[in-house]
Amino acid sequence: MSFSFRLIALTIGNCLAVGSGLLVYNYFPNKIAAIICGFLVLVSITWLSYRIFAKPFDRFLQTLESALLHLKDGEFSLQVPEQQTPQFNQLGQLFNQVISNLRENQTHLLQRDLMLNRVFETVSSALVLTDSRQKIVLCNPTARHLLNEGKPVRGLSLQDLVATMPISVQESIMQQQNLMFTLEKMKYDHIGKNTSNVQMAAYSEAHSKEKPEAQHGEIPGTDTGEHSLTQNGETESWYLFCERFQLHGYEHCLYHFQPLTRALARSEVDTWKKVIRVFSHELNNSLAPVSSLAHSGLQLIQQSTLPTQQQDLLQKILTTVQERATHLRDFLSDYAQFSRLPTPAREPINWLAFLTNLQGLSYFRWDNNHAPRAGFADPAQLAQVLINLIKNAREAGASEEGVFLEIKPQGSWDMISISDDGSGMSEEQLKQAMLPFYSTKRDGAGLGLALCREIIEAHNGRIHFANRPGHGLNVSIWLPTLSLSAKQ
Repeated sequence: MSFSFRLIALTIGNCLAVGSGLLVYNYFPNKIAAIICGFLVLVSITWLSYRIFAKPFDRFLQTLESALLHLKDGEFSLQVPEQQTPQFNQLGQLFNQVISNLRENQTHLLQRDLMLNRVFETVSSALVLTDSRQKIVLCNPTARHLLNEGKPVRGLSLQDLVATMPISVQESIMQQQNLMFTLEKMKYDHIGKNTSNVQMAAYSEAHSKEKPEAQHGEIPGTDTGEHSLTQNGETESWYLFCERFQLHGYEHCLYHFQPLTRALARSEVDTWKKVIRVFSHELNNSLAPVSSLAHSGLQLIQQSTLPTQQQDLLQKILTTVQERATHLRDFLSDYAQFSRLPTPAREPINWLAFLTNLQGLSYFRWDNNHAPRAGFADPAQLAQVLINLIKNAREAGASEEGVFLEIKPQGSWDMISISDDGSGMSEEQLKQAMLPFYSTKRDGAGLGLALCREIIEAHNGRIHFANRPGHGLNVSIWLPTLSLSAKQ
């Protein structure tokens, strides 16, 4: 039955009720009884007409009101049931389609938000999202460590949290400009993430947001000279990238604090490798004929009729030239190995068996009663690193029992610690220890520690040198476990 027909039927029913009341009123001689009977007839017919023709309309309005209230509360599960009136049924189906579309959109938005939050939380660099009043809306764990010692910061003012930083950083955040700066670290945890109480120090010049390199995420160069994990009192380079955008009709700003130290160190090593390859190629091209000519000269001297004294002098000169050419060729060969280090073939390592075999090559002490979990590395390359470090400890004056190796699991990382009772390093040596060509030994090639760093970083690990209290050196190596390596 259509809605229009119901209205017509309801109107006719009301007219019949009135007509019936008038007939009853005229039929009864007793006017009071006529009024009472007419009223009862009018009410009965009106109620019956309402039940038959108007009640479905009322029920539909109540259902629609309930559905709208649920929709207002963010609940999209309620559906309008099928109606007998075609117009009501069509309207209900249209409402159900709208609810279904809203439900699908809500599910899609929730899934997207979960994915974005997941990405936001797992990004290693510091991300901070603020609203138009500079109040923090979102902040990932790295940023919480950087700004507030890992404590929650949502709802706090970013300007208040950076109040202890240098003016250049505060102004950059206030003006929402890109900036490159260095920070002095007061505290650094075992995987190289900031834990705060940081002091922002040193240089930087704000870069305009319109620069192409900033827009495309390219990192400007710098000449910081940092070569390892930054520790207490050391500095680390950072790049602050600011991006304004509209979110839900309101202005927001995303601040991205990107650590540059590792990227710069990686770029520096790549530059060294290119230089080494070029020099190796050019020098080898020159050394081959020099060595060959020296050898030919020695053979000619033996056949010559020169005086013995002159023969001895020429032989000594040519022998020296040949020896130095051979030494330089071997030197270049070692550096060629550094510049062409193969990708590590990582595999699970049984530390007990690995260290037992290593002790047969280079003696050290370790607690073999404690069996740590299996490691994950290239056994040959890792053995090369550890043997080199133990050898350096011996050459620095460590006693026979003074080299101690320890492996500690720390979350998703394995920390290998090598400590000795030798002479340690000066501050200058600590800063330059892992530079190629830098050596504290008279006959050193400056390759050993640079190769150690290259191998460890090829494992996505970190290496750090620090003097022990009193005397001696401690070398800390962090290697990702199998589970963490699978995510990298």
